[in-house]
Amino acid sequence: MLTGYSEIPENMTVVFLEAHQHIGGMETLVEQYRDGSLVQTLCDASPRYGNGTQIGNENGYVVDIPTCSPSQPFQILAVGAAT
Repeated sequence: MLTGYSEIPENMTVVFLEAHQHIGGMETLVEQYRDGSLVQTLCDASPRYGNGTQIGNENGYVVDIPTCSPSQPFQILAVGAAT
């Protein structure tokens, strides 16, 4: 499993999250942590692989990755910002 970590330099409002994956991708998981504790899961999306021969459903290829869209935009605080 590959993982990445990013520090948010300033407060931001999240409207939607969209991932990019290639063949072999299994899941996109975006979580918010503060002081080492999980605050919330922002996105948990698994790609859909094609199983046919027609365009847009090519067997074995990633053909769709769901976009994570919260019902309401939410605020993420910058590193070091007061909670």
